[in-house]
Amino acid sequence: MRTRILAFVLLFISIQSFGQEKVMFEVGDSFREYFSRNEVKYTFPGDTVNIWPESNYLFYSYFQGVKDSLPIFLSMNGEITGALQGVDPNAHYIYDMDGDGKFDFVSNELLLPYWIIYKYANKDSINNIKPFLDELYYTFQSNQGPVPENEHMKNFINGFYQFAPNTEIPNRDIFYLLYIYTVGYSLELNLDAIEKFKYLYTERFNENHITIMLYLGESLLQLGEREKALEYFKYINENAPDFIPAKYYLADLETDAIKREKMFTELKQKYSNHWMFKE
Repeated sequence: MRTRILAFVLLFISIQSFGQEKVMFEVGDSFREYFSRNEVKYTFPGDTVNIWPESNYLFYSYFQGVKDSLPIFLSMNGEITGALQGVDPNAHYIYDMDGDGKFDFVSNELLLPYWIIYKYANKDSINNIKPFLDELYYTFQSNQGPVPENEHMKNFINGFYQFAPNTEIPNRDIFYLLYIYTVGYSLELNLDAIEKFKYLYTERFNENHITIMLYLGESLLQLGEREKALEYFKYINENAPDFIPAKYYLADLETDAIKREKMFTELKQKYSNHWMFKE
């Protein structure tokens, strides 16, 4: 692993050091047809880069060597998933996150697009994702909240470290979306990941979960979509009336100042030890 990381770091340093900036692709560009007419021939020598158990990234270029090779394409199982382009300080990755042949996400991070996991995942209707969501639910509901000392948070983290490396476990495609969300590459990607998570979770297991609705509401709220977020918190309050985080958000999103102050006063009296009302 250390060799792989070192090889990638050296590769990136080399990219930063040479040539004029060559940016070929932008968000929205369709590249599948382009690649069918312009084969990417050359791989960079050295080991593959592994950032997730299913990923073995190879780096491809139109040219041999680094100096004139930008952009550098990321390939997984023979399929192009993204590109590294630009020169420091503007070097960045651009990805096809949906597998539709279009670049749709820019990041400074090396990541694995979701569709690769989905394509190769073992899919099963037995719900082995719910225990993770349950532990998160009890984490947020507890007075301690999401801190390492919380037993529910410990259970979630321990379960995560057991699940993540095991490629034989079913439904890793859904699990990976939860991973993408919790890492938090960007607010927009968070929302996209949790929306896909909800769709697959309900489709495959024929059920929903309060934690998913909480994450959807929070993601929308962080993007300034207050009205849409409010609908999710209302849903939670109707279907899980004891869930404290939803009550906090309902009070926080109240537009009537007098009503809002009254709601917070009552909630702070009732849930004075809860982490959300201590802040």
